[in-house]
Amino acid sequence: LQALVPRGDDKLVSLLAEKLEQLGDHFSARMREAVLKYFAMRRQNSGIVLSTLRKMPLFLRANPTATERSLRSAGEPSVGSRFVPLDLSGVRYYHLYDTKHTKHKHAGNLMQLRLPGCCFLAMDSHQTGFQELYKSLGVYSVDTLTFVTETLPGKLASALGGRGSEAEANRVLEELTAWVVDEDELNRKRVADAVKKVAFVPCVDGERRPRPARDLVDADAPVAKAFAADLQHALPEPRFFQAHRKMLKGLGMRSYLRPAELKLCADRLAASVDPLSEETTKQSFWLVEALASNLLFVFNKVDPAKRKPSSDVLAAARGRVLLT
Repeated sequence: LQALVPRGDDKLVSLLAEKLEQLGDHFSARMREAVLKYFAMRRQNSGIVLSTLRKMPLFLRANPTATERSLRSAGEPSVGSRFVPLDLSGVRYYHLYDTKHTKHKHAGNLMQLRLPGCCFLAMDSHQTGFQELYKSLGVYSVDTLTFVTETLPGKLASALGGRGSEAEANRVLEELTAWVVDEDELNRKRVADAVKKVAFVPCVDGERRPRPARDLVDADAPVAKAFAADLQHALPEPRFFQAHRKMLKGLGMRSYLRPAELKLCADRLAASVDPLSEETTKQSFWLVEALASNLLFVFNKVDPAKRKPSSDVLAAARGRVLLT
């Protein structure tokens, strides 16, 4: 590097790019770091320098690809596979960091996730000038809470419903659980508010699209169990529910039925062929209790103007629901 410096940075970076292309994997990790360190120490880098650096695979990925994992397991690590350029179309490059405002450290786990359109970079933030250089190259340096509330929600559905493996999807869900279950109350609420509208939870009715957690009912709620056959559109897929119940609750999964669901169950009960069977009697018991809970909630509202049951609830309550 020192021998080439007198030629000027524009010429230097072009020569380095040629040398890297020639050497490939023989251009070691230490040499790549030396290149970045040199340009990080410069007070200003020209547009030519920055443009050329973006095209060079100098930047260490934080998360290994499936190919690299297989190479590593076979004892054949590749230097080149660990480094990426910053010019891939449709990809944003991120470096995540933790702050004192979170209860737990999340950056390491987040940067191991496989999210569409995201490439996470490892960066030694203690190296002089590295943060400024990465910023000038278009790398987003973001704290974990900001990433989870502003970027992750838009990636969640495609990350879970794409072509990735089940193991990769589970890593995403485990990290989401760490935020909405294990973080402090304020952070739990911020993340839940950001994610609660995202439709990513599979339903029992597999023909329907995934739904947001807040649109679903806890499958263990007695009234949901009693009318499981009629509430398939509102119940999470059993295996998903068992594996991620705490997360679903943290994101607003309900233990009660909404008015339209109460009306659906009431209509189902009214049409029952054998009103005195054990199953129907059980359905009647839990539906009456659910209706009573809804009416009690409405009548106890502070604002008198809001103490009016919905038309669906009134219609359900007037129906043939009390079967003994």
